[in-house]
Amino acid sequence: MSAAARTTGVLSVDVLGAVVDIHAPASIRFSLERALADLPQGGGGRTMVVEPAGDQFRIEEDGAIVLDAIHPDLVVESVVWRLNQIAVTRTSHLLLHAGCVAGTSGVLLPAASGKGKSVLTAACVADGLDYLSDEFGALDLATGRLAPYAKPLDLDGHMVPGSALRPRSVGAECTVGQILFPRFEPGATLAVKALTPEWTFAALVAHSTNLNALGLDAIRWIAALANGRTAALVTYGDARDAVAVVRDRSDAPVSDLQPTVAHHTKTPDLRSIAVGSSVALHDASSGTVHVLNELSTLVWTSMISGENLGEISTSLSRDELARTVERLRALGLVDTETSTDNGSVRTP
Repeated sequence: MSAAARTTGVLSVDVLGAVVDIHAPASIRFSLERALADLPQGGGGRTMVVEPAGDQFRIEEDGAIVLDAIHPDLVVESVVWRLNQIAVTRTSHLLLHAGCVAGTSGVLLPAASGKGKSVLTAACVADGLDYLSDEFGALDLATGRLAPYAKPLDLDGHMVPGSALRPRSVGAECTVGQILFPRFEPGATLAVKALTPEWTFAALVAHSTNLNALGLDAIRWIAALANGRTAALVTYGDARDAVAVVRDRSDAPVSDLQPTVAHHTKTPDLRSIAVGSSVALHDASSGTVHVLNELSTLVWTSMISGENLGEISTSLSRDELARTVERLRALGLVDTETSTDNGSVRTP
């Protein structure tokens, strides 16, 4: 049985490798079974108990209440919310807040909550693309491939499984082929704007939900996506126009990604990663990711190499160079005493 395993009073589902056994009364079990029908079966995992509490419900795990005072109409939504929380704790996958569909290859649709990514994902699935998720693009850190997390789609407050939009619509693990950032604007004419690797990298970092737990490994895969895949901003007023773009971008076969190499720097906790024509810096001590522009990349590279800044200063004003150096020092990205009077850098 490929859908959620069903036993008396228990619904077992697999959430990116974490098996959850959901114990629920018969009054709500059918609704849960229908909503979670597309998640793979599990069994013998952590226990989640959904039980009545007066005229409301509560969710318990290991004897502790994790959510209380749930209105009966919101039980399914609350269980899905908790499953999403469990997914975020997984360290086997980088989770990007994105819709995700697939044709020949996968298409990531990163967007903030409430920006229409679930509606666009649903329209793509109804049009024939495979459904992977409307919540997370789950990138396997071992392979760089997308894993399905086929939770029910959240459509205007209703939990709708992908298979209700189109039978047998749930896709299998696949390679990311394209990254499209959807932006719905009522009445807008379709516009597709190509994005730079630097912009794409920064946006994917912003849409990463478990980046702090994964650290440098995740950053290397994000850089691989930004450097190795085409990305675009898709503005639309009619979802049908956006679906046509997604479908077109899902047809091209692509090779598997490899994580971008991270280089050591003179600062022990700082690693540099090439992103487009610039550099991203990951500070392991704080978990901070810095994306340098081309000027800052040039200055930073010269400074950590102990090179003379004279050649740079001939093409920049002294004030502009000094401001760039000061910003890098303020961020803790260089550990040098710097003078821009003659373009020199002195390393203590």
